[in-house]
Formats: sequence, structure tokens, C-alpha cells
Amino acid sequence: MESSDSIHAVAKLVNNQLTPLILVVESHWLVGKLRRTADQRVLDMLVETASDYLNLEDVKVFSSFDRKNCLTTLPTMVVPKDRLHLAIIPTDRFEVPRKQRVHKIVNKIQLESSAVAAGYLVQGTLHLNCNANSDQHVLSDLLGRFFPITAATIFGPGGDPVQASTVLANKDFVSSISCGEAEPNSPSPATTNSSAASPHRPGDSIAGQLLVDAF
Repeated sequence: MESSDSIHAVAKLVNNQLTPLILVVESHWLVGKLRRTADQRVLDMLVETASDYLNLEDVKVFSSFDRKNCLTTLPTMVVPKDRLHLAIIPTDRFEVPRKQRVHKIVNKIQLESSAVAAGYLVQGTLHLNCNANSDQHVLSDLLGRFFPITAATIFGPGGDPVQASTVLANKDFVSSISCGEAEPNSPSPATTNSSAASPHRPGDSIAGQLLVDAF
């Protein structure tokens, strides 16, 4: 008779899902799919300490300076988390459903923000657990190693501005940040999969179009 541990392991394997994802590293954009379990968010995988790497599958590699022409296609790529600049989630359709995380959804303070990370300007909504005294307070004390900016637009080299449901920025590569006035408290869009929280979909954003073109 199989142990409960082995049954659980098999169940997790069966429930593995491939999530479309764009990883921005030095000089390149990696457009591919991240394998995760049904109850894992991309952010959970970035901040977990069990592994220092992300494994991307069905990868198309683009130059940061030319996001229209694919340089090569690879079955897999391993990316060290500490070298990852941005993780771009084009759509929240593949994130963990709200009903599976309802006990974890909390009210957060939402700030319109602009952050410069690794040469890219990311504008969107930042979500904080408490009020910030200043932008310096935000950057020094209130952001995790990877932090989400939702309903995001990314400006930088290589093409037109890119819209995405969520951008997960590596704090180590953030060189500046500016936050606006706080918006009314509401459940953080970073923890939901509602269309109201993130209007961007693969058909109407350049991030989504990269995925459409790649796959």
C-alpha cells in the first residue's frame, strides 16, 4: 500500500501546470513557461529558499534591444534568481485562483508607483502591508526580495512599452522608486485572479503578444 507521502507526491506531479512567463535577465528576454503546482504563485517560487534557481521550459530567447526577432529556441533554461531582473506575468489567467487563496488575501495599501530596475522604468500599482513614511522607507524596509507591481507598463530599450498583469521586480536591481498617494484599501490584486485587478490580457498587450508569437 502506498504511503500518504508518495500519494501526495504523485498528486503534486499530476497537478503541475505550465505558466507563461517572461524573465528579464542581463541583455536578454526569455519567453517561456514555468512549471509549478496548482497552489503555487510565481512570487511564491521566487521567494522560496528551497532553490536558488528557476527552470524555464519551451524558451525563446530575445535580445533586450530587439524583442521582435527570436535569437534561438531552447527546450529548457536554468535562471539563477539572484541574476533575474524582472519576471513579467502577462496575464493572471494562469495564477492561483482566488478561491484557493481566500484565507491569505489581505487588505493592502495601494500606491501608484514608478520604479527603475536594471535600466527599465516600471509603472503601475505597488502593494504595501503598512503606510510608508517616505519613498526611502518603501525601498529600505517595506519591499521583499521580489515585489509585485500590478497593472504594469514597462518602458525600456528594444521596442514599444510593454503592458502586463504583474511585474515582479528584483529589489537588488532597483536603483530608484517614486510612490504617489495611497488609494483606498482593497484586497491586493497581486493575490487575486480577477479581471478587474489586472485588465491586461494576451491579446491586448505586447507582453502577451510575445507569448502569442512564441507559442
